[in-house]
Amino acid sequence: MEALEIIKPKYFLLENVASMKNSERDIISEILGVQPIMINSATITAQNRRRYYWTNIPQIHALKSKNIKIKDIAESNVEDKYYLSEKMINNFINSKSQFKFKPCTLADDKLPTLTARYFKMGKTDPYIQDEKGIRKLTPIECERIQTMPENYTKGISNTQRYKCLGNGWTVDVIAHIFKGLKDKGE
Repeated sequence: MEALEIIKPKYFLLENVASMKNSERDIISEILGVQPIMINSATITAQNRRRYYWTNIPQIHALKSKNIKIKDIAESNVEDKYYLSEKMINNFINSKSQFKFKPCTLADDKLPTLTARYFKMGKTDPYIQDEKGIRKLTPIECERIQTMPENYTKGISNTQRYKCLGNGWTVDVIAHIFKGLKDKGE
């Protein structure tokens, strides 16, 4: 709000998780004077990533499905360092947590949401089970599900790559929203 009040931009964009409390969503909507648009990146990538976008950018239309699945973003010949140990898999399976460990296969459609804490490898994070075992996503696969160019985050540690990509926007969603400015002639 401070940035909006001081800078007074012609257009703005705010994003937050769609799992937020309705009361919090309503407060943000009231303050900004616009209702959010809920967009799931799953329409255009292999990741379920439901987000609210508050914006005054005009003419935002529904995304057209690209029908991208896990197999479309998965690398082949993945290094062993990305595979989970038997001990880690057993810890995930035997955990008393209410959340189940559910690795995806290459035959599945979509991965769970990539988060900034992915480098910590929690049991609800996205994992792929292939013929070699269960593994975490490579940084390139994370770039692909965020619709970033391959190796865009190369040059920093994998931990930082995962943090950046998990904290980032799905590029093609943002490009779609900004297309409303082009359609308006801005």
